[in-house]
Amino acid sequence: MHGFWRAAILVAGAAVLAALVANAGGAVVAHLLWQIGWGFIALTVLRAGYVALRAGALWRTMPKGILPFRELWWIRLSSEAVEMITLTGPWLAEPAKGWLLKRRGLSTAQAVGFVMLEYFLYIMVTAWMAAVAVWMLLDRDTIPAAWRIPAIVLLFAIAVITSAFVYAAVSGTGLIGPIVRRIGNATARGRGTAVAARIEPVERQIVGFLQSNHRDLLQVLAMQAAAQLLLMTEVSIVFRALGAHTTLVDSFVFEGAIKFIDVAFFFVPGQLGAHEGLYSVVAGALGVAPTAGLTLSLARRIRGVLVGLTAVFARLDPSRRGTSLHPF
Repeated sequence: MHGFWRAAILVAGAAVLAALVANAGGAVVAHLLWQIGWGFIALTVLRAGYVALRAGALWRTMPKGILPFRELWWIRLSSEAVEMITLTGPWLAEPAKGWLLKRRGLSTAQAVGFVMLEYFLYIMVTAWMAAVAVWMLLDRDTIPAAWRIPAIVLLFAIAVITSAFVYAAVSGTGLIGPIVRRIGNATARGRGTAVAARIEPVERQIVGFLQSNHRDLLQVLAMQAAAQLLLMTEVSIVFRALGAHTTLVDSFVFEGAIKFIDVAFFFVPGQLGAHEGLYSVVAGALGVAPTAGLTLSLARRIRGVLVGLTAVFARLDPSRRGTSLHPF
């Protein structure tokens, strides 16, 4: 995206955020953030655990002995800092992981393949979680009328992606490369073959893991699910600190319902304003004050900065290959 448009969208997102805070009352939002108090320590610890689980999932996608967990944890923590400092979400954080893996001796194809594999499995777990949460909101009839059709479209898209996932895992056949080749050759004067040639090595690596490493696949999916459980716990901690009486099911529905925001608003740097707006809407759909959803979004931005600063200032030495920490 051109720098001008990126800056314009960032300003627009900041304006939306400012409007939401102004509508809720700046003093009210500040008081609610203060009300979380020591809960910010819990949020930071939970996010660190989330990072560790994502690092463990990446470690499990690799053949044993390539890199120790310590290095992968440092790489994942570094990408967290990139994500928070640049306000780019996964769009720069994931390539940053690939670059750091390449610096540690992996080939470009290996680095991209491992990063894409871990992120793909993360997306699958979050998609399934989103599908259940959106279905529950539709069943409760609490989704605003304007959001019902997008919600149904989302459920259909997740069903299609899940079917492709199952097909690849069972057959060992990738779908993206052939689709890109056909569409590209038909619409881009034969360029589809060249583009597919760059995609297919990574896709073969992903499909090969899905088909032949079922035990590791289940472990990675379990780690991704555990990471989501930590995010659900964040929701519960903040809402309870703000006096909202919510259940674990409510936390699950909330966390699941906001999952598609990074994809739907990928063009907004850091999803600034988009996060806060959707958090408010989903909180309202659950019978929680929209200001609580807004406060949760801001609290997560604060704890993200705290975790990112850990990567900047922590005295880690990832070159010490002999002292790996393998928690799984």
